[in-house]
Amino acid sequence: MKTKLNLILIYISRFYMAIVSIILVPFFLNTLGTEAYGLIGVFVVLQACLQVLDAGIGGVMTRQCILTKNDAESFDGFSELFKKLFLIFFLVGFLISIFGYLFSDYLAVNWLDTTLDMSLTSNCIALMFVIFSFRYLQGPFRSILLANEKHILLSVIDIVFVTISNPLALVYVYYADDKIISYFLFQTVSSAFRLVVLGCFSSFLLVNTRKFLLNNTRNVVDVVKSDFSSIIKFGFQLSFISILWVLVTQTDKLTLTSVMPLSDYAFYTLAISVVSVVNIFSSPINQFLQPRLTSLYAAKDFSGYTRVFENSFLYLSIFLIPACFIVFYFGNNFISIWLGSEHKADVVMSYVPLLFTGAVLTVLSNFCFLLLFSHGRLKWHTIFYTFFSIIVIVFNIYIAKEYKANGIVVFYFFSCLFLFLFWANLNFFKYFNRFHIVFFYKLIPSILISYLFFYVANFFRFKRLYLDVYLALGTSVLCVLVLYLWCFKFIPNIFQGRLRISYRNIG
Repeated sequence: MKTKLNLILIYISRFYMAIVSIILVPFFLNTLGTEAYGLIGVFVVLQACLQVLDAGIGGVMTRQCILTKNDAESFDGFSELFKKLFLIFFLVGFLISIFGYLFSDYLAVNWLDTTLDMSLTSNCIALMFVIFSFRYLQGPFRSILLANEKHILLSVIDIVFVTISNPLALVYVYYADDKIISYFLFQTVSSAFRLVVLGCFSSFLLVNTRKFLLNNTRNVVDVVKSDFSSIIKFGFQLSFISILWVLVTQTDKLTLTSVMPLSDYAFYTLAISVVSVVNIFSSPINQFLQPRLTSLYAAKDFSGYTRVFENSFLYLSIFLIPACFIVFYFGNNFISIWLGSEHKADVVMSYVPLLFTGAVLTVLSNFCFLLLFSHGRLKWHTIFYTFFSIIVIVFNIYIAKEYKANGIVVFYFFSCLFLFLFWANLNFFKYFNRFHIVFFYKLIPSILISYLFFYVANFFRFKRLYLDVYLALGTSVLCVLVLYLWCFKFIPNIFQGRLRISYRNIG
């Protein structure tokens, strides 16, 4: 019951965060202007690129905290490790702010194609680096809360600060004179406040966990050590994957910011905002599964591990597959209502369908990472992803320069499709017996059923914007219900458990 409650609350918070951010985009766009709003798009890209500085340390801390929270001696070792790593984070964050201050003028002149005042643009860029520094320092504290599965607390904090940094920020910017600089100043203060809140809660949790372990001693056969030498190999693999992921997903956007006018890039930013809807479904599952799968594997509960993995994969699939068809058949209707302009919707829709489908494939491929992360086996994943990333990065830069955004979305879709069909499924079949049951009896039929639903719905269009949106929503609800019955009721009942995947213990 607690597990379901945690997952439901995570979904509520993520849904709120995504919806608030998406709904307010047109208001920010109208308040700031297209070109100034493009600076927010640049900030999103810059923040994503600077995430390489996390170097996978956040994931290492989460996993290590899970493994060491069962006895006092192991936890003391982790606490010392945490202090050292946070000091590193603090120094890196400080250097990021200094770099932004020193090089903001250079970046404003040589990076962006904009008609905005150079002094204004430079100040905004400097603040971008300060904001990132504060958000970067939040990482270690979030890792502590995540490792202890404090999903409710994290959800409440996220809801509060998304409200502060979006609706309240819009009100502040609306009445401010220098609107774009006011936006970044507001985000700076909000990020600093959020850092303090996360720091207080995680510190309180560390102290209380240690007191609990000292008062409840257990017979522990093996003490889990938390020194750099014992985790450096896994940490390096995770950090390298994190860096590659950022490079793969952001080199196209970085290149586009330098070859497209900022006013045109703003429309690509709007398309990315639409695609962020995928995070409503994927982020909660990812937040929930990372500590849960690691705990189940450490406890050698392979039956529970398989059940959680398969159910999570299928639940995501039965929501995301119909969502792709909504975008293809009715996306223009939704975006026209959202932006209040059919012209803007047409431009954004030239990017959205392939970006959205690629994002869905990426979410499903991420189950491969969760699988290997929970096992602590990232060696071959790192090797494969290195070669994959080099190829993608080279093509990202070339295609962005030669074919701009239209070429990028096509390449993005096919690279995501390859990653899912080849590497993700290779590992699924390696770690689970009869995984073809999920692929051929559930996933592919779900795609065909969804296609049939929306193909038929397209013939019943009302040719009126809002009525077609209601038609799309009704079709999607009915489609999800049918997919649920197919995957969780019909197939299991027909074959009476004979077609059930099982964990393959490969040592």
